[in-house]
Amino acid sequence: GPKNSGKTTFSRVLVNVLLQRYKKVAYLDTDVGQTEFTPPGLLSLTTIDKITSDLSIPCLKTPERCFFFGD
Repeated sequence: GPKNSGKTTFSRVLVNVLLQRYKKVAYLDTDVGQTEFTPPGLLSLTTIDKITSDLSIPCLKTPERCFFFGD
C-alpha cells in the first residue's frame, strides 16, 4: 500500500489480536526501510509473547533470526 495507509498499524493490531488467542506469534519483518522490532536494514523473524498496549511506540526486541539486507 501507499505511504500513510496504515500498514504498520494494521500489523501491530493483528499481532495483538493473535496474542489474545495464542501464547506466541512469529512476526516476519521484511520492510527493511521501516522495521517493526529491529533496527532498519534487517530482515528478521521475531517471536512476540506480550500484547503491546501503546501501538504508537516502537519496541525493539531480540529476533530469533535476522539477516542484514542493505549496504
